[in-house]
Amino acid sequence: MISTNRGTEEIYESLPQSYNNSYDDSKVNQFINKSISIYSKQSEDIITTTISPTEAFEVFSGKLFFNNSNIYQYTPSLPDKSTESPIQKLLRIKRELTDLQSDLTIVTQDEKSADATIWNILLNETNNLLSTSESLENHRTFNVLKNKSEFNLNKLKECIEDIKKSNLPFSNDTKINQSNSSLSSEEYLQQLENRVFTLECILGNSTNTIEVNRAFTSNLVSSSKSAVSLGNVPLIESLVKLEEKVSLLDSTALEGIRAKAAALRIELEAASKAKTSIAETRAFEAYKKVEDLHTLVQKIDSIVDELPAVVLRFKSLENIHFSSVDFVSKL
Repeated sequence: MISTNRGTEEIYESLPQSYNNSYDDSKVNQFINKSISIYSKQSEDIITTTISPTEAFEVFSGKLFFNNSNIYQYTPSLPDKSTESPIQKLLRIKRELTDLQSDLTIVTQDEKSADATIWNILLNETNNLLSTSESLENHRTFNVLKNKSEFNLNKLKECIEDIKKSNLPFSNDTKINQSNSSLSSEEYLQQLENRVFTLECILGNSTNTIEVNRAFTSNLVSSSKSAVSLGNVPLIESLVKLEEKVSLLDSTALEGIRAKAAALRIELEAASKAKTSIAETRAFEAYKKVEDLHTLVQKIDSIVDELPAVVLRFKSLENIHFSSVDFVSKL
């Protein structure tokens, strides 16, 4: 810093200074070029225009206003992350990890030292996270979801193709167009008949022979007759049955059903009470018998030691009794 005195005024002049850049310029340039090449690729759905810095400054300063002849288009900001679903967040994190891996690879590709720098550590951790995300993608649950989404997508494509075929334009300009339109209308009617036949097979499946015979005698189309021969009731018969079932849901019918249910509940409660009383009576009788037996056992317990002698005495008296009976019979 040099100071010169010019009267009462002091002038300071700055000397050129040299900075010691510890980073390699080639790495920085490679990283910048890579970043520019990545972010310069815009999506086809995004329309961007550029203006000069002077015009942009005037716009932000309020000096230049939009008019019909000069309309600037702008790139919308990124969507709010709080509105993302978990799957969207997972995909966004994977994209960011891939970009981070690419940037760290550029920074560390010229590293020849064996020392673990911060860039190498970050690159290793990023690789671990990416390998974890790849193993998560191969999980059985994600495969099931992928199969379901592919199946739904195929079904949606088939429905779109059917709609396109059914909505073919009818033209009366030439005979060829007329024949094509008639063929398309016939195909559409055939599709409708097939759908009705499918509904009849689903809703009218029955094993009741009487219902099948009654359906066979009604006014049916040829396809419905073949369905009845296979044991399927037509759609009209099924709708009649459904109407009969719906008629049971009338308020009067429901009141009758409710009254019957209440009467049945009362009868069941009475039967349950009677069964309970009978069980209690039987239990009391059994308890009484047990008490009597217990009293008898207590009475016998006092003479239980003398019972063998008494039994022997009875045996001897039995012989004397038989002898006296024989003697009396001989008299």
